[in-house]
Amino acid sequence: MNKKALAIILVIITFGITIIVLVEPNWIGLGKVSYVSRSQEQFCSNSSTTSPSSSNATANYDEQVYLDFNESFSSLQYNVTATQQNDSSGFGPLYVLNGRTNTGYWYQTGLAWNFAHSTLNGHYKGFYFFYQVWNVSSRHSVYPNNFGTSALIPLSQVYSGDFILLSLSFSYGDVILGLHDWNTDASNQTSYQAFGAAKFVGGLYSFFTGIMMEWYHVNPLFCLQSKVTFSSEAPVASAWIWIDEWNFTNIPLGDRFNAAYDHELLFNSGRFFHPPTVTSIAESFSYLGTTAYANAYDFDTF
Repeated sequence: MNKKALAIILVIITFGITIIVLVEPNWIGLGKVSYVSRSQEQFCSNSSTTSPSSSNATANYDEQVYLDFNESFSSLQYNVTATQQNDSSGFGPLYVLNGRTNTGYWYQTGLAWNFAHSTLNGHYKGFYFFYQVWNVSSRHSVYPNNFGTSALIPLSQVYSGDFILLSLSFSYGDVILGLHDWNTDASNQTSYQAFGAAKFVGGLYSFFTGIMMEWYHVNPLFCLQSKVTFSSEAPVASAWIWIDEWNFTNIPLGDRFNAAYDHELLFNSGRFFHPPTVTSIAESFSYLGTTAYANAYDFDTF
C-alpha cells in the first residue's frame, strides 16, 4: 500500500471472533484503482503449498475464497464451469451460491467435485449436487438434517467442461435451490420453506449472500493455478472479497466453525470494493499466497 495513503480499520465480529482488517482506501472509491487483465491472472504465489499424496489423508483444513455481496436480490443465478481438479490426495472443491434471507435463514446450492466426507477422512468421487440450509440465529443446519451435514447427490450426467447454472429463487412460500447443466440439460433441485422471506439480503455477514469456492485439504495454504469462473448477467455494484482458512483438527462435526475453539480460524482477510464493469479486467485481492479476481459480472478463483 502507498505509504502516503490513509488506511481504514474494520473491526469485524464473525463467529464470535474479533478480526481487525486493514482496508485500503482505493477499495472504497477514495483513491486510484489499478485493474488486472483477466488473461494475465495468477492465483498462487510461491508461498502456496499442495497437499501430500496419501490414501489415508485427513482433510482438516478448509480454505474459502468468496465474494460477499453488499446488495440484496429477489433471486440469484450464477454459472460456473464443471472442472475436474483435486489435490494430490484426491480432495476437490465446492463451488457454491449462497443466499441469506431477510427472515434469517441461509441457503446454499453448489457443484462439488471429489468433495470431502463429513468425517474429513476420504472423499466422494465425481460431481455432486450440494445443498444445505442454516438457521442464522442458532448457527445450526436445519436442512437436510439438523446435525451439520450437507446433502450430496451424484450427478451422472455432468461432465468436465460443462456449463452449470446454480440458482436460488422464491416460489410459493419456499426457496428453490437448483442446479442445471446447460450442456446435457440435466437438472437437480430441492426446496425448503422461506419463512415469509422475499429477498436475499446483502451486507457484511458471516452467513452471507454471494458466491464461494470452498476446498477441504490436508495442509494449510493450499492453492492451484487453474482458473474457474463464476459468471452472471446481473452486475454486482459493491461487495467484499474474502480469503480465509479453518483448522478442524480434533474438532467434532457439530463444533466446526465455532469460535469456542479459538484455533479454528487460522486467518481471515478481506476488502470492500466496487467491481469494474468492463469484463476484460478485474480487481484482485491476495492473501498468504492466494489471489482472487472480480468484476461486476465475474468472480475468478481456482
